[in-house]
Amino acid sequence: MLSDWLHFTRPRLWAFVLAVYAIAFLAADVVFSSIHYIGIFSFIIICTASITVNHYFDYYDDKKSKQLYRFPVAAGKISRSFAGIFSLLLMISSIMLSYTFFPSTVFYLVLFANFMIITYSAPPLRIKVRPYIETIWNGIGYGTLPYYLALSIAGAQPSIEMHLLGLIPFFIAASGHILLQVRDIKDDRKSRVKTASTQFGQNRMIIASKLMIAASGIIIAYLALIGFLNYLAWSSLAIGALIFAEHRRMKDVRKSYRRLQMLYII
Repeated sequence: MLSDWLHFTRPRLWAFVLAVYAIAFLAADVVFSSIHYIGIFSFIIICTASITVNHYFDYYDDKKSKQLYRFPVAAGKISRSFAGIFSLLLMISSIMLSYTFFPSTVFYLVLFANFMIITYSAPPLRIKVRPYIETIWNGIGYGTLPYYLALSIAGAQPSIEMHLLGLIPFFIAASGHILLQVRDIKDDRKSRVKTASTQFGQNRMIIASKLMIAASGIIIAYLALIGFLNYLAWSSLAIGALIFAEHRRMKDVRKSYRRLQMLYII
């Protein structure tokens, strides 16, 4: 069924990663060309692999979840062996594309991206069950790494302002990961999976998520004040205020998550 494939690949995440891609290209101020479409396709492949690999290695933990509809591999809707082969093909494809079309810097970053994907879910490292590190890992994997990958594809020489701008995707990706993690606190505790959220609880982790959004807002304001960002930066601060308001009234993360996801992308 289509819904099973949507949960298996989670294409909603593509929007966030492609937004990071767009930020980097706008900051680099380059003319968009056909080669950059290959970069977009590579981003989608890597992002998808990060999800499907997780389905494969989380098979036994996910079977215990009360939200089994979110995990089609654990639910038996998509076979585990298919998930493993499909994930491997995605990772190999991303490496081949980067080797064929892009500079060596991009190739090495793509190799590192695949390393992050595997070590996040697979033993013995299994970063996702290492409190604090898993939040940083997600901030880098969905924010920092895509940003610098896009800059490298664009051939940009990052300035100090560009490096500061790159902190924003990191904070937003880490903040979003915290909300996903908070949503799974009950299931993770049931499966004895240790995360920062299972240790600190929902309220403290939501505060941490808000602080990351606040840090992003401070950076945006600074870059706007020095003229690196244009007037549209101030409208993004208004979106930040809406995010804070949603955090403040949030009682059930599952009900607020979709709204927050859209606001984060904007």
